[in-house]
Amino acid sequence: MATILLSAAGAAIGGSIGGTFLGVTAAALGKAAGGLIGQAIDNSLFASSTQTAGPRLDNLEVQKSAEGGGLPVVEGVARVAGQVIWATNLEEVTSTTSQGGKGGGGSVETTEYSYYANFAVALSDCATGPIRHFGRIWADGKLLDTSDLTIRFYTGSETQEPDALMVAKDGGAPAYRGVSYVVFERMNIEDFGRRLPNLTFELWGPPGEMEDLIRGVDMIPGATEFGYSPAILTKGGAGSTTRENAIRSAAKSDWANSLDLLQGVLPACDTVALVVSWFGTDLRAAHCQIEPRVETKEKHPSRAWTAGGLTRTSANMVSLVEGTPAFGSAPDDQSIMDAIADLKARGLRVVLYPFVMMDIPGDNTLPDLDGNIGQATYPWRGRIGPASADGAVAGQISALVGTAAPGHFSAGSGVPVYSGPAEWSFRRFILHLAALARNAGGVDAFLIGSELVDLTMATDTLGQYPFVDALVTLAGDVKTMLPAAQISYAADWSEYHSHRVGGEVHFHLDPLWSSANVDFIGIDNYLPLSDWRPGNTHTDYDPENGVTSVYSLDYLKGQIEGGEFWDYYYASQADRDTQTRTSIWDGAHGENWVFRQKAIRPWHGAAHHNRPGGVRDAAPTSWVPGSKPVWFTEFGCPSIHLGTNQPNVFYDPKTSESYMPHYSSGARDDFMQRQYIRAMLEWWGENGGAVLSTENAFVWSWDARPWPEYPRTNDLWSDGPNWRYGHWLNGRAGSTPAAEVIERRLNTHYDYAPAKVDLSQCYGQADGMVLAGPMSFRDMMGTWETALNLDASEVGGVLRVTSRASAAIVADYTLDHLVEDGTAALYTITRTSQEETPRVAVVSYSDTELDYEAGAARATIREKPGQAEASAELALVSDLERMTATAQTMLHRAGDEREKIKLTLPPSSQLKPGDVFGFTPKSGAKLRFIADEIVRGEARTVSAYLYTGTALSSVGGPIRPGLAHVTPPSETALPYLLDLPILPGLTMADHQGLAAFHAKPWPGGVDLYRSPSLETGYSLNLRTGLAATAGETVTAFPPGMPDTWSPETLEVELFAGSLVSRSKEDVLAGANAMAVEHSPDTWEVLQFRNAELIGANTWRLSGFLRGQLGTEWARSGEDLAAGARVVLLDSAVIPVDMQAEEIGRPFYWRALPSGKDHAEVTGQPHAFQGVGRRPYSPCHLKAALSGGGLSLSWIRRTRIEGDAWTNGEDVPLGEAFERYRVEIGPEAAPLITETVADATSLTGLDASALSGLQEIRVSQVSETYGPGTPARLSLVF
Repeated sequence: MATILLSAAGAAIGGSIGGTFLGVTAAALGKAAGGLIGQAIDNSLFASSTQTAGPRLDNLEVQKSAEGGGLPVVEGVARVAGQVIWATNLEEVTSTTSQGGKGGGGSVETTEYSYYANFAVALSDCATGPIRHFGRIWADGKLLDTSDLTIRFYTGSETQEPDALMVAKDGGAPAYRGVSYVVFERMNIEDFGRRLPNLTFELWGPPGEMEDLIRGVDMIPGATEFGYSPAILTKGGAGSTTRENAIRSAAKSDWANSLDLLQGVLPACDTVALVVSWFGTDLRAAHCQIEPRVETKEKHPSRAWTAGGLTRTSANMVSLVEGTPAFGSAPDDQSIMDAIADLKARGLRVVLYPFVMMDIPGDNTLPDLDGNIGQATYPWRGRIGPASADGAVAGQISALVGTAAPGHFSAGSGVPVYSGPAEWSFRRFILHLAALARNAGGVDAFLIGSELVDLTMATDTLGQYPFVDALVTLAGDVKTMLPAAQISYAADWSEYHSHRVGGEVHFHLDPLWSSANVDFIGIDNYLPLSDWRPGNTHTDYDPENGVTSVYSLDYLKGQIEGGEFWDYYYASQADRDTQTRTSIWDGAHGENWVFRQKAIRPWHGAAHHNRPGGVRDAAPTSWVPGSKPVWFTEFGCPSIHLGTNQPNVFYDPKTSESYMPHYSSGARDDFMQRQYIRAMLEWWGENGGAVLSTENAFVWSWDARPWPEYPRTNDLWSDGPNWRYGHWLNGRAGSTPAAEVIERRLNTHYDYAPAKVDLSQCYGQADGMVLAGPMSFRDMMGTWETALNLDASEVGGVLRVTSRASAAIVADYTLDHLVEDGTAALYTITRTSQEETPRVAVVSYSDTELDYEAGAARATIREKPGQAEASAELALVSDLERMTATAQTMLHRAGDEREKIKLTLPPSSQLKPGDVFGFTPKSGAKLRFIADEIVRGEARTVSAYLYTGTALSSVGGPIRPGLAHVTPPSETALPYLLDLPILPGLTMADHQGLAAFHAKPWPGGVDLYRSPSLETGYSLNLRTGLAATAGETVTAFPPGMPDTWSPETLEVELFAGSLVSRSKEDVLAGANAMAVEHSPDTWEVLQFRNAELIGANTWRLSGFLRGQLGTEWARSGEDLAAGARVVLLDSAVIPVDMQAEEIGRPFYWRALPSGKDHAEVTGQPHAFQGVGRRPYSPCHLKAALSGGGLSLSWIRRTRIEGDAWTNGEDVPLGEAFERYRVEIGPEAAPLITETVADATSLTGLDASALSGLQEIRVSQVSETYGPGTPARLSLVF
């Protein structure tokens, strides 16, 4: 059926909000208004009629969608279908081709019809804001490669103009302002059954406030071979060409897809710090090499990898972890230059960020800095330092830094060439990247290193820091190479300030910060913004001041110049566990900032006085207060529970540096990252002043690998699992926080004044949400309440939405606090039966990890005997892990809500819905309840549920394994043009050549085009859907023996396919035939009995029949060298379309995957020689010499139906006449030439003039080919 999908947004994401379940309040569920309309285009308009000229549609009209259909509102990211709002009649294009008939017969004329569609699809109502980014498109449920399509996207802004095609076709068109839509121009619909496919679209709608605050990002992964290349590169050999750096589209690189998403969801981001990694080899400074490395030697990309002057052959490989490279390759030099150019072309500032990754595997035997065997596994670069056994610090630093100079790197517009000393030093690394930046046209800023803490603090004498001196010199050298760039060093947050040892203080980096060649203070700022613990008994829990959640922005902002490293520090882990805090203060001089690592602003604005021996120098250092701005060259937070406790830690099991934040449960928490970034950027935006502008604060990190392919494709990118708890913004930026969705909905649809809404304690987010236009606010709130455990209430005319996890414990009540309400009891406690309490909860949602298809998360509490089940259908986009946590919360909350209390408080009570209070009943221990409903009258009648806190302990569920990378079909095809005898069982004329094709992965079909000229005139010759089993020999191949089972063996490596052993009988019946190329276009046909798999794609063959089908002549007397092409002669070998008179005529041939443009392929010359017509050599040639007379005899062979030979009779002649040519003597100048007709012998030939050793040759002569392959015999005369 030909249809256009106009289905509901709710259906597109797996259902509408709503559903009911026992034990959970109606407010916690909500009820959906339903989905949007869905309609189908009448299939009769696309019906096709079969005609001899080819299938053709009988009606070219496209029916538009009916008016009045609703559109969804997209918050965050989602996948929707939308509605067709405009279409033209289909465009029919005819193509007539003429081909010669098989076997030289008459021509065949074929007319084919193609159909193209112009149409527009409205996707979303943009009342709450325009679409930020258009992502992937699915057609009939399959990801659509848009590389060959003309598509225009309209975001739904209030200023968008009408589409030019719609105007041109109709003479005018609406702009559809406030509606996002997409226009397809001349979409070829052949692949969709000549109908419009069902299309769905990935959209990023309005996100939260964080996205508009981010001005800069650090671009990783740093170690990525061609991941920074804007241009698409390919890899593999001929016929196995696949995209190296374009996992999604044939027309857009991974880099381009990632940057497009970045600029879509982070529109204020105008700076990218491009992280480029080389690899450190040793923590001991004097032994550490810093060099580019490569992840594999076995790769053949379309552009050779080079980095720092190394090639894939000369570079060392990165280490392996369980057989997998621990890192990607160092970025290719040309890719870095191209990335710089592309970033500038996109209007972005570029910061080049050299980054040392330590490639020290776990099984190393290197001495550590103290001389113990075994250095830390894949350690932090900040641990490079002087070793105790290697002498003076200055000497060790000198060995690391090296002597490479700016003049050692060639200038120009290409990759710089190094001509300095043979060293892999720190200077060579930095200056090489500076040369790359210079040759690429410059960058806006350049970092001369980062976080080399143990090096900058390394000293033999406190106050003397040789590595800092080296950085000062290096900054000057880089400034000469990049005079327009701002230069600095990215210091760790623990490093930028000072070097404090005991009572001594040295502002060790001040010579660098004050250098005339350094333009700003670079800080990688991962200072903690919280000291939070589970529960509510820890020190930072402060309900009196409204601090009841680590998500509180006010709390987090208060920790920027407060809390740990400002007010106090922990002297030990034991002190941290007990929150025994030691105050930070300077009793001697009142300069508390000297000991406060968080005191960035005071440090920046003050003169710095060293304190050698604890005594404050009278004279300040060279630092001029406030002279240079601060940049946060990195800041960020892991997406993990309590990530703000330790923003600097990260999860990576392969490294010794892998940690979770203090007191973290280890649960994924994207909202924690969001709140951290908001707190940092909002606070510094308000308070940075002349110290720091947020345009110079770069969030770590954005990945150049495209989301969601990264992180899902774990077999392609092994660090994918680290993303879940890491610092990545990809896949998180553009999500939708509940508070912002609620606020936008109220403002847009209800004109609700901000003063009447309190969302300050509304915490949590989803990846996305799709709202039906008419959906009520109650229904929308039901989704959020269920998903995030929120409570909504109205207090004093203000709508208050709070997270139950942050509910404040405001009071403890006893019987004395209650007032009578006219009933006998002061309070009543009711409890529902356990049988009515759910033990299973199921949540339906749209699953991000399943490309937004419907997902279901399930949670159970087996130890409870209740038999009821709970279910909820949520219009949210999320994943299994987080929605399992929601299901767990539903069960815990249902368990709490079994027990309900009703009591009356005096009118003076300040208790509000959502508050937690304690109550001690007449008998028993104190219980906690959460207020659900409060009726105000002469007193306050309170209804509340039990509050145990168990609903807050959900940690999530299973994590789906990463997806296997599906390599896209090869974009090229390798043709084998074979001049072979007639193959038994194959329908072919004897003049036809043969062709077979290799492509891996097989693209489904291959087309072969032919032309008499190289550039133009190509026409389709054949199309095949069968891949050849082909490869090459990997061992030498002896000549062997024809006419018997030959004993040699041969090893072959197949590019694709497999081989099998066959019995003697099967081989004699024609099985296991293979062509082996002995010289260009000279093929031997052989057969084999045995095929043994001895390695990856490598087979050992034996049991040969050599020189089959008359090809014994192809063998030489020497071994055939390895590397010869082989093709299995099976059904994938087919005849080309050619006429007899085209034998020997040169043509150019283009082979490529079916449907591709053959103009992109260079023609390959080949002239078929009509080998199928060549007579076989006679056999059993015998000679008898008597006196001067010579007698010869032979037995003829046939190229046609030779297997029908029976009863000793001659085989079929196979020619128009029987004739033979006899030659004696040199082949180029025979001494005797005779013709023999209708006989297989020659007698009485006068040989008296011959002497010495002479060769006798007998060839059968064909009317259409001439003399065939001769039989040969040498005789002494």
